[in-house]
Amino acid sequence: MKKSTLEIFRTLVFKLCVWMMLLSAPAAVAQKAVAKLDTAQIRIGEQIHLTFQVSFPKNAKTSWVFSDTLSKSIEVLNRSKIDTSKRASAEGLTDYTQTLTITSFDSGVHVIPAFEFSYLKPKDATVYKLYTDSLTLKVLSVPVDTTANIRDIKAPMKQPLTFREILPYLLIGIGVCLIGALVWYIWWRRRNNKPLISFEHKPKLPAWQEALNSLQETSNKKLPASGKLKQYYTEITDALRVYLSKQHDVAAIEMTSDEILEAFDTLNLSQAAREKLSQVLYLADLVKFAKEQPLDDENARSMTNATGFVMDTKPAETHEPLKTETS
Repeated sequence: MKKSTLEIFRTLVFKLCVWMMLLSAPAAVAQKAVAKLDTAQIRIGEQIHLTFQVSFPKNAKTSWVFSDTLSKSIEVLNRSKIDTSKRASAEGLTDYTQTLTITSFDSGVHVIPAFEFSYLKPKDATVYKLYTDSLTLKVLSVPVDTTANIRDIKAPMKQPLTFREILPYLLIGIGVCLIGALVWYIWWRRRNNKPLISFEHKPKLPAWQEALNSLQETSNKKLPASGKLKQYYTEITDALRVYLSKQHDVAAIEMTSDEILEAFDTLNLSQAAREKLSQVLYLADLVKFAKEQPLDDENARSMTNATGFVMDTKPAETHEPLKTETS
């Protein structure tokens, strides 16, 4: 009976211990800090990664910063961003991961010390700390064959030039050539007493020649044949009005036909010229305002009289008309 009671007591104690271990185990392993190396052995100057994985309670406040060296012989070359990932809500933990790129230029066995990570829980002023294990890194020197002959350092390899590399020099060369050509051009023009920029001016035609050219262009259009009588007579009278304005200082552009004839009488020109002008002006008024439909011979006579009027009233010193332009 005593033995049975003792066995029962031992069983209860064992179960209680197991139950307490099970309850404390998650808390013991949940929050942790781990540091891992890619390899524990490198050659001098080689680079490896040192990864930190730290688990903190959810909503804990934490931060850490690594300096440029982990020890006097181990340098930090680069730091990755800190990645975070949350576990299931039942565990209530957040995992933080950061990777450092490290190297060493001193041969031998170097100790990477343990790292401390502190954090604060919400509404708790206690500072909690997690520690990683210390690590060792063996750095091997590069073997040198002292029996071999010493060789010269090889010169850098030459790469062919690309167009992108040549382009700036090419543009500078073109710019220098253009500037040189401009300076020479300015010097040459000034040496020959010429303006820097010369414009070619066409000789201005006399008023009578302009009138004959305009009448010839109207004649070439053959407007009466296409029924455009109003345009035909408008172009003829406009040519005569401009001619009288430029050649005889008569403001014919703003005058009626009667006013033009009155002004003509003050010019001391021939009666034959007046009759030609009168025939053209009055027939043009009938076509433009009364919709008169002249015969073909009347249309031809109007063009002949308009041309004859210009020839009769042009300056006396002009003997031969210039060659008219045809369209």
